Amino acid sequence: GDTGKSLGSTNNSMSTDTGASSMSGVIDETNQDIILNRIDEKLRTKLLPFQMKGIFFIVNRAGRGLIGDEMGCGKTLQAIGCMQYYRNHWPVLILLPPTLINQWKSELLANCSRSLLTEKDISVVKKASDAVCGKVTLISYSLLDKLTANKAISPDRFGIVIADESQNLKNKDAKRTYTALPFLKQAKVAICLSGTPALNRPVELYTQLNATIPYVFNDYEAFVRRYCDAKPSAFQQNTLDVRGSSNEIELRLLLESMVMIRRLKIEVISDEVLGTKQREVRYVHLNPGLMKQFDKLKKQEQEIERKLHDPSADESTKNKYRNDQRVLTNYKYQLTGKAKVQRVLDELKLLLEEADKDKVSEILRRKRVSSEKQVDVVAPVADCIEISDDDEVPAMPTADGNTSACVFPEEPTETLVQPGDKANVESVDYN
Repeated sequence: GDTGKSLGSTNNSMSTDTGASSMSGVIDETNQDIILNRIDEKLRTKLLPFQMKGIFFIVNRAGRGLIGDEMGCGKTLQAIGCMQYYRNHWPVLILLPPTLINQWKSELLANCSRSLLTEKDISVVKKASDAVCGKVTLISYSLLDKLTANKAISPDRFGIVIADESQNLKNKDAKRTYTALPFLKQAKVAICLSGTPALNRPVELYTQLNATIPYVFNDYEAFVRRYCDAKPSAFQQNTLDVRGSSNEIELRLLLESMVMIRRLKIEVISDEVLGTKQREVRYVHLNPGLMKQFDKLKKQEQEIERKLHDPSADESTKNKYRNDQRVLTNYKYQLTGKAKVQRVLDELKLLLEEADKDKVSEILRRKRVSSEKQVDVVAPVADCIEISDDDEVPAMPTADGNTSACVFPEEPTETLVQPGDKANVESVDYN
């Protein structure tokens, strides 16, 4: 009773399209079949049993919840499955970091039949002047502010809202959070996806919980006093220090029963067929400078191919052309490598954000780096990698041996911080 009182309460009833779910009930096998039959066969045949359970979990909670599975467990597929089940509530708004837009578009097209969704039905909004239309709209968190300010988009427009990497909304005072929450709250179906639910710092969960089930989590101060060990700040007057945690077991039970499902890879690998390596294609969009280089290479390849099929060319000449082909191929590898660098950095930053801090701390401890030096040594790594904005690439290698191939740096040499040393980023040479 105290918990319910501290978080807020409501008499609102909840229902789904088929009546197959309820907050307190468990979906039986018959209703599971009903749910699966409403999911496109193109996706249904790919879903692993634990991913189906994730969809059942959301449906069982009237389409409102947080999928907090560890990275690599298929949160995107589960969200698409929920979208398909609740297709009567389309159009769909998907909020996400800009680096994930192309991945989401590819996953939507790969897992929805053409009768349900085509490329024309997907609206990718990359600037404030782009039209917001179609069955599914993909918008980055950073752009949502501008679109809302221009009245190009409003919360009452979408029946389904999905927030991918929803930890981006953890700061309740941030402008992006203030703008995004009404879309999630007003939607008939609201799903948050995050590989890092931040159970070790519950305050970061509050906005996501308030977005998905606002009739329960609607009192910030009550929440932080009960679950964040809130106390007066020693540095600011009339401010609470909410960096701690309290009543952790109670909060976990509350979350798992009402709003959140979380599985780790190690929990599902033994039960499902995740033992084989899962490969995923990520498409890289090149900047105009690199595209010009690729166009130039294509023309040169076509010209060499034409000369190779010239009946008047002797074998010695053809061998020279074949060597030119090999040189061009090597150069293409260099060029594509450069084109992928920024995307690789984006992926690494995402992995670092989702990494379990305890695991990182343990790895560092084994390398004889004390935990208190973790931030000084690890955090700057991504920032130390510099990518030139210059579109120029190395000069084209020639077939006469006078090549100007890229020179790659040597393997980085690392000096481990010893106990008692000052944590200094300069002690690690990243070249």
